[in-house]
Amino acid sequence: MMSAALANISMLYPDEKEKSVGQIDSLIKIVMSPELRQFDAARWDEDPLESLDSDQSHMSYLSILAWMISSYKTAGGNDKYDVLYHQLCATLHRRMKESPALNLPTYPGEPIYVPDMLVTLVALSNFTWQCDDRYQSTINEWLKKAKTEWTDKKTGILKS
Repeated sequence: MMSAALANISMLYPDEKEKSVGQIDSLIKIVMSPELRQFDAARWDEDPLESLDSDQSHMSYLSILAWMISSYKTAGGNDKYDVLYHQLCATLHRRMKESPALNLPTYPGEPIYVPDMLVTLVALSNFTWQCDDRYQSTINEWLKKAKTEWTDKKTGILKS
């Protein structure tokens, strides 16, 4: 969320752009560090960045990192994370399409947490806005399911 806030600051205050880009870059490097990846790796028994071809979800880690990279790009960052950004979004998308109901678990053996899935949707939506619209139909499909299948009829609140 800090990276999204910094991206917003860079848009509102263009003179802060360079500083915001640098701060987001630092945050991305921290999140990509082995120390931070270890928590997710311990839960899934594999490193989230070294297993993009696997079928394990890693949804929380991958979607947060993709969202951060989208913030880096929004703030005016260069293309140094573009390959990784494409890989992260392609992996999240593939795993969503292969999963029941387009939802991915945050961690093994736990229920689906809709708020965590929303981070994945934000990452894919930002990619669609910044790069191309290849994931838009899946985003639309997920949103339709959310409105028709996962919303409490009495309250109108999305169920998790």
